[in-house]
Amino acid sequence: MLNSQTHYKKSRAPTLQNAIVHFLAKKVNSYLPVGYRKTLAEPKVMAQDDPDVQSFMKDDEENLIIELIEYQALKKTGVCATNKAAS
Repeated sequence: MLNSQTHYKKSRAPTLQNAIVHFLAKKVNSYLPVGYRKTLAEPKVMAQDDPDVQSFMKDDEENLIIELIEYQALKKTGVCATNKAAS
């Protein structure tokens, strides 16, 4: 039986743009009360418009990406409300 699907998946690593948006979202949302967040569009616009964000050093960029990877790992292995959410 022939199958046109592959068993291999390409891994999608976090990009610098995603790491910057995550950093800005965390920064903006830290000032809001519990249960409130800005939409994702607002940090994206901030990332494009802010010249300080565009001038990150190489070490800062690597740290932002590492932070995002750690956050994603925590979300993946964190406490889940139900067994279905854990799978």
